[in-house]
Amino acid sequence: EVDSDGYGQLGSNVSQSSGEFSFSATGIYLIIFNHLGMLNGDDRQVYSAIYTTTNNSSYNIAAETREFIQQTSSSSAMCTGTCFHQFDVTSTTNCKVKFQVDVLNNSTSTLGDTGYTRTGVQFIRLGDT
Repeated sequence: EVDSDGYGQLGSNVSQSSGEFSFSATGIYLIIFNHLGMLNGDDRQVYSAIYTTTNNSSYNIAAETREFIQQTSSSSAMCTGTCFHQFDVTSTTNCKVKFQVDVLNNSTSTLGDTGYTRTGVQFIRLGDT
């Protein structure tokens, strides 16, 4: 969670345990997942995805993005991918979400920062379910 630069929290946050995010209230949520990657070589594909469950057990892919990244000089190259999903959270116990990033070679790193968002997710509660 961003903790600087005028961040404003409205309502209750989601909680996270072992990579699974739980909601504090039911409702319809817009989930936006952004991944920033840095490459020190060639990687033909970077994969980012949102997975959801409505039974607290089996996860299904809800959204994905695939980026092509290629180093064009001796310096590092960057890529970004954004995917989103509108999720109807009917149960705070059973409805959860998790995220995945995968690459074709291990010369790609995921970039993050606590001072500002590089790789991150935003949950926006749109209304009641």
